[in-house]
Parts: sequence; structure tokens; C-alpha cells
Amino acid sequence: MKIKKQFYKLSKEEFDKYLDGLKKAPDTLFFLEKAKEPYFYCLMRDTLSVLNELLLKKEEFERLYQSFSGFGQRQLLQSFFIDEIESTNKIENIYSTKHDIFSVMKQVKGVKDKKIVSVVNSYQHILQSDSHNLKTLDDIGKLYDTLILPSLAPEDKPDGKYFRKGDVYISDGITHIHRGVSGEENINLAMREFLELYNSDLEIMEKMILCHFIFETTHPYYDGNGRMGRFLFSYGLYQKTKSVFTFKIAMAFSRNKKKYYSAFKNASKDHEFGCLNGFVEDIAQLLIDELDITIKDITLKKDKIETLKKPFKFKKSEDQIYNLLTEGSILSDFGLSNTEIQEETNLSKATVDKAIKHFKNLGILESTRFGYYVFHKIIK
Repeated sequence: MKIKKQFYKLSKEEFDKYLDGLKKAPDTLFFLEKAKEPYFYCLMRDTLSVLNELLLKKEEFERLYQSFSGFGQRQLLQSFFIDEIESTNKIENIYSTKHDIFSVMKQVKGVKDKKIVSVVNSYQHILQSDSHNLKTLDDIGKLYDTLILPSLAPEDKPDGKYFRKGDVYISDGITHIHRGVSGEENINLAMREFLELYNSDLEIMEKMILCHFIFETTHPYYDGNGRMGRFLFSYGLYQKTKSVFTFKIAMAFSRNKKKYYSAFKNASKDHEFGCLNGFVEDIAQLLIDELDITIKDITLKKDKIETLKKPFKFKKSEDQIYNLLTEGSILSDFGLSNTEIQEETNLSKATVDKAIKHFKNLGILESTRFGYYVFHKIIK
């Protein structure tokens, strides 16, 4: 619920009483008070309704994802992973292609852009980490140093003990929409609040949306705040849920970039008097919209897989390889390598090579080289 609506409906005295009531409610949480940027969040029916809708939509997505084979799930995850990295790069105006991202994932030499390599490594870190270890400011600093610092110009590196000393501004690409928290000590205080919330027992989606607000509002670094903020959102979500929905966060923000920035702008004290419920609702709605799109997309892909399976009369081994390639071609961007086919089917290299050659002769297969690797896709 947007507080601004009540401001226009009520008299000044009534509104002041209403706002005071929200702040004094027993479950109200306060943020950034010590950094002299007071915000609050409280239980409201509208907010809980949107969060519940997000939970139900996420459960629908999870059921659909689980309906795919183990192989299909891995291919979807790879596709989500590439889309997520491409999206977080797009928000930061970092040019990258799916080809670049896939090449880094497969450790193919030739991708020289340090920022692309940094983002890919960040998201691979999510999958490789067994547990989050963000308890102190030093923990955040070490994560930043590992994932973001190698891609930065010398002048953009932190000059404080943990974070920056100088001022920074958040831009929507055209104008400044927010100034980050000022002063090294205030930044440290704000990030301690971030850690306290990050390690709290608040419901996970609610918690990560609020954490995202605190991090991005604080903007603790000179550069890499957007990448680091979205990474921490995904990192916290994955460690708690192990959900592949983790890899749809940046996509949701990138697809609705204007609404994403507007959520921060509308959460300002000038608009919402420090109340963050509207921000939580706005971000939750972006995630709901992204889930709707994803559910429709992978439902169509699932139907297409069933339609394209077994249109030819093949030998048993060729049939097995063809069906696997069909699924891989529809669910991923680049298909499968010979090695992956062998691992999935337990067929010999000679058998796979022979089937690939047969499919090429039929004109139903295309191959793409990535360094030393060749990946195949069914095209008819």
C-alpha cells in the first residue's frame, strides 16, 4: 500500500496520526536510523497479499521445473544462468552476448572483458558455495574483493577500511535519483544493519527485498554496487531455498528497468515518508511478472519437446541421442557437446560420432565451435 494515497485522502492531523500509528505498531521494523536515513516497514494487508501471491507463483514455477527430467532441469538452469548474467550486465550497461557468457562458463579463452568474467564468476560462486558466511563487514569486503574488485579501475576501488569514504550517486542512466549514504562511519553502520537483517529469521523474499533496498540505498562502493547488490539478493535467496528462481532476479529487474528504478525513487521520504511497504510490493510484483513470463515460456518449450521427439525412424542409440539433443536444443541456447552426450547416454564416443554425422547428413543438425569444444543443436 502506498502511504502517499493516504496523504491525499486524510487531513494533515489525521495523516500524522495514521503515520504515527504505523511507526508505533509492535511489529514495525526500522532501518538506517543510525545512518540518519530513517525508513520503516510494517505489516500491512496489501503487502502480505502481494508477498503471498509471489510465494504461490514461485511454487507453481517450482512444480513446473521439477516436472522436467534431471537433464532437462540442468539445461534450464544453464539457460536461466546465462540470461541472468546477461541481464545484470545490461542493467550496468556492460555489453555482453550469450556467446561471451557461455564461453566463460566453459572456460574458453578469448573473452577479455574483466567485468563479464567477474559477473560469471560471481554467479558460479552461488552454485559452488555450500553456506553463506556473511556475518561481519569483513565478510562482505572479502566477497567484494573476490567477485568485483578484479574488474575495477584503480580509481574506483574502495578507499575506506571496508567501503568508500567519498560520496556516490545512483543514476537511472539519465539523472541522479539518489545519493548514497555519506560518511565512512555511517556507511559502516548501515551495512551492519544490512547484516543484522540478512541473518534474521524474517520470511526470505521479504527479507531479501528489504536487504536489497538497504544495500542499494547505502551504495557502499564507488563501483560495482548494482552487480554486488543483485548478487547478494540471489546469494541469500539460493542459500536459503536452493531454488532456481534465484537466477531470475536480475532478469526481472532488467526486463522492467524503468519500474525497478522507480521503486527506489518512489520509496524516498518525499514520496512515502520513509515507509518501505510500497517498495516491497513493487519489487515483489516485478518478480511475479517475471515468473508469469517464465512459466509460459517453459510450458511452451515442454510442449515443443514432446512434439519434436521421434519424427524419424532411427536405430535405438540414434533415437536416444536425437531425443537428448532435441531436449537440449530447445531448453538451452547452444545445445550439447559430444562429451555431454556421452555422459548422459553412456554410449561410446564412436557411437555418438556416427550419430552426429548421420544427423548432419540429414540436414537436421547444426554445430557451433567454442574454442576446442563443438556444440550441436537440432534445427528441424
